[in-house]
Amino acid sequence: MVSNKLIVSAFAVLASMANASPCKPSSTAVSTTETTSAGFTSNTETASATIVETGTFVTETETAAETTADATSTTEASTTVSEAAATTTTVDGPLITNAGFEDGTTAPWELISEKDDTLVLAGGAYEGAALGKVEFGVKDGAQYGNIIMQKINKKALRAGSYSLEGWTRVDYFSETGDGCSNIIAACLRGSVGGIIPVPGSAVRKSAESAVEDWYQIATTCTITQDMIDADLPINVVFGFNCAEAGAYLDSVELKLIDGTETPAEGSTTTTQAAPVFTHP
Repeated sequence: MVSNKLIVSAFAVLASMANASPCKPSSTAVSTTETTSAGFTSNTETASATIVETGTFVTETETAAETTADATSTTEASTTVSEAAATTTTVDGPLITNAGFEDGTTAPWELISEKDDTLVLAGGAYEGAALGKVEFGVKDGAQYGNIIMQKINKKALRAGSYSLEGWTRVDYFSETGDGCSNIIAACLRGSVGGIIPVPGSAVRKSAESAVEDWYQIATTCTITQDMIDADLPINVVFGFNCAEAGAYLDSVELKLIDGTETPAEGSTTTTQAAPVFTHP
């Protein structure tokens, strides 16, 4: 179980955005490659601090064809040899699972909290029967941050730009007192204890837009092949900065933006033909 410590240091970028003065509704994009680390509190409905990697399906097909043709006549004899080979690797599977909290559990979503708050299922969903809810208390007389996070299925990832969207709602709005001030969406690399924001993905919105009604927060996460190949997990996160209020998340979607995919080296289908020899 992860130790019970603040997330402010580890979530330096996201926390600074959440704790900034929200004098007016705003949208902020942050680009950084700084690595931060600290301890977190991690609570889910299943009391597990482990992010569960979802199942994947990998299909590999290899095709090869070799054709040899001999042709002869009374005046000319020829031999033609051609060879073609193609290898295609297809990876399928969902990028994230339980995106609408319809599996009867909050897993594999994980709550990263400055306190001992818990992510639970609740009714009143944007779509379906359930949503994810966090009930905030108060910390040192002020608002504090909670982050709802899920690891992306890297085996289903391809290099390219992805749209990340989630429907959010809060009980009420306040810039500094009881209520919620900010909502954050982003993609992060790493895990509890070491975080690297995906450059340009962190977006902050005023929670005023989500008071007692559903508001869709959205951002773009550009994933490179180097990120996919690295050992670090890649996560989607939604954050709330609140005090004495409830915050809600439902119907999350992560999808590749058409036309942005960059084929990985060696993953494309190739065809190679051998030289043709003719003998008199």
